[in-house]
Amino acid sequence: MFRVSTLDLENLPRNEQGKVDFDKDFFGKESFLTVSGQLNGETYACALSKIYTFGPTFRAENSNTSRHLAEFWMLEPEVAFANLNDVAGLAEAMLKYVFKAVLEERADDMQFFAERVDKDAIDRLQRFVSADFAQVDYTDAVTILENCGKSFETRSTGRGSLLRARTLSGGRAL
Repeated sequence: MFRVSTLDLENLPRNEQGKVDFDKDFFGKESFLTVSGQLNGETYACALSKIYTFGPTFRAENSNTSRHLAEFWMLEPEVAFANLNDVAGLAEAMLKYVFKAVLEERADDMQFFAERVDKDAIDRLQRFVSADFAQVDYTDAVTILENCGKSFETRSTGRGSLLRARTLSGGRAL
């Protein structure tokens, strides 16, 4: 979480103990931003069954990679009384809807992208929209990775985290 303050960092008010006096701050106390609206979304979903939030998300960790942004916009659906299969079905339907709309409503942009960046992008999205998602449990995923024909620096050890290189290879194997 990120601390939010309107206090002048060059001239912080202090209390008798020498600590920052947040009584003088906008919120009157030490305040933080969460990384998402999930807590609010969960309560709304209990009343409305299905909701989504869309907004900026902030990460506090210092992860300087091309895969981890410090700030980004995120769509977070929340569904009350849903199981894992329900959520997976919702994610599949949403992604297919978005990609189908992109293919139909932004064909010129996709053509531009295919000509300059990735010649297979349109074909890949069309296959994505028309095919069912493969769903496998953890044990089957490990088996697929072990049999995909690639060697990895680390071996899978039971029910741990699947490394990025393994999951990318496994996704292609499916």
